Amino acid sequence: MQQIEREDGGMPLHEVVVKRLEPLTVVSFRETTSRASIPGLFEEFDDYLKWSGVPNSVPHMVVWHNCLECESSIDLEIACPIPRKF
Repeated sequence: MQQIEREDGGMPLHEVVVKRLEPLTVVSFRETTSRASIPGLFEEFDDYLKWSGVPNSVPHMVVWHNCLECESSIDLEIACPIPRKF
């Protein structure tokens, strides 16, 4: 939103789309990690979902809390919609 509201008149670096969505129950975890470790986090997350009975076909979401371009100290959150609360 700050990029949209920039006062220097320049174009934002990224296109931002704001939509209203229905609430969605998700299971997620947040980790500070390196770029090389991200695939392992997905594997660990998928193992947990399988153990909990969540279908494998459910898509994942990733929230980058900082440093999309960094190689280390990446603060990210992996989330997955779930049909029920645990």
